Order: sequence, then C-alpha cells, then structure tokens
Amino acid sequence: MESRRSEVSRPRASAPDPTATAAYAAEVSAALRRLRHYPAAARDTGITGTVTVTFIIGPGGRVATHAIARSSGHPVLDQAARAILGNLALRPPPAGLFRATVPIRFELTR
Repeated sequence: MESRRSEVSRPRASAPDPTATAAYAAEVSAALRRLRHYPAAARDTGITGTVTVTFIIGPGGRVATHAIARSSGHPVLDQAARAILGNLALRPPPAGLFRATVPIRFELTR
C-alpha cells in the first residue's frame, strides 16, 4: 500500500519592505554611533581597533542575541561593543526581526 503525503499550503510571511528596512538600518546605525563610548583605559593607552558584531533585534526593539564576529584583539574594546549592544533600544523592527553584522570602530582623533 502506497502512502501519500498531502501538501499543505503554508502562508508565507510577506517580504519586508526594502525602504522600511533601509530606514530601520539607518536608525540602528545612528543609535550605535550615539551609544559608542570609547573606554578611558583604551583611550589613555592609545588602543584602537574595530569590533565586528552580529546581532538580532527582536520584536520589542531590543537586541535579542549578539556575538562578536571578529574581535578587535583588545578585550576592553570588545567589551565596549558588547555594552553598546546591551544598551541598544529602538522601536520594533518593521519585519519583526532585524539581523545585522556591522563593524564598530574605536579610533582616536586628534
């Protein structure tokens, strides 16, 4: 006897509006810049670097999960990047979730 599996049509989530997603990405970028704080210990010793972070903003507008994709090589800067993500609070993303991988640069300016 042959068994047949029926195909059930599943509703598809609507694709996020690219314009809304781009606008939200700009909001995220601006918020990351506002929250960036150069650690005094790094500034005093001249430590610079870039931390690349991957994160997901959940439906509540907070970072639901994050990871360091590439370390700066300096724990103090990596911790500062984690703190930025921990303090990030925005409006809910247009598609319910927002995923990004971004560099956070810590550079000394004269």
